[in-house]
Amino acid sequence: MDLLRNLLMAVLITLLFSIFGVVFDARLVKIAAIRGNNRRTNVIVIIIISTVAVFYKFFFIEQFSWWSFSLLLVLILTIGIHKVDFQDAWRRDVYYSKSKEYYDYSNLSELQEDTDFPIWLPAYIPDNLPFCKGRIADYANGDQNVMLVYSEPGNSRYPKRRSLSIQMTMTDEIISSDSIARQLKVTALDIREIQVRGKAGYAYWTRSVSTGNSAYLVWREEEFNFSLSLSGAWPQPDESNPHDLDNLLLMIAGSLQIES
Repeated sequence: MDLLRNLLMAVLITLLFSIFGVVFDARLVKIAAIRGNNRRTNVIVIIIISTVAVFYKFFFIEQFSWWSFSLLLVLILTIGIHKVDFQDAWRRDVYYSKSKEYYDYSNLSELQEDTDFPIWLPAYIPDNLPFCKGRIADYANGDQNVMLVYSEPGNSRYPKRRSLSIQMTMTDEIISSDSIARQLKVTALDIREIQVRGKAGYAYWTRSVSTGNSAYLVWREEEFNFSLSLSGAWPQPDESNPHDLDNLLLMIAGSLQIES
């Protein structure tokens, strides 16, 4: 009878602890503006830890201090699983709140008519990479980003088609190795300082299983930040050859010009 009573009490308290953990988790997500995919994992771990802690209490120890210890354990694990960095969370909020409106284009001429500044177009593009699409992003702070995508013909659902992305952003923000390393969407690897069109720039690569690793070249010129990237079935940058595509990116960057 005592075993059944302890078992029922353990299940009830586990449920209460789990609800407490989930509510706290939701509050933490709201406060820290977390937009990750850890919430489901966090809830599962909270339930498991609560179950283990409660059963351990009922069948092994009887100290009253266990209650405060278990509550503290749930709190610590909830925060720890998220790996909350409030500075990054704030910066992520700034990123999402900056975005105002996006406009997609399949015609390059129409895109040029709607930008706030003349577009820099590449005079040199690798073979078999026609213009695919463009996008204008207007931000609430007045910045404007223009992206041009050149991609080899084929099934658009095939993620490893060779593609070239050219982005230019009219902004006051300065590009630095620190700003590259702090990017939210990707992890920049092997950041290397490099001269681009006579300006200080940086080359790096990012890892991706679905689309293949990508090579990047970024620099600031006049009032614009430029970013060039190659993704898809190019020679893959990796730890052994992190900068094999740098020369190709430099050739494309060197050919950028404003068409009159």
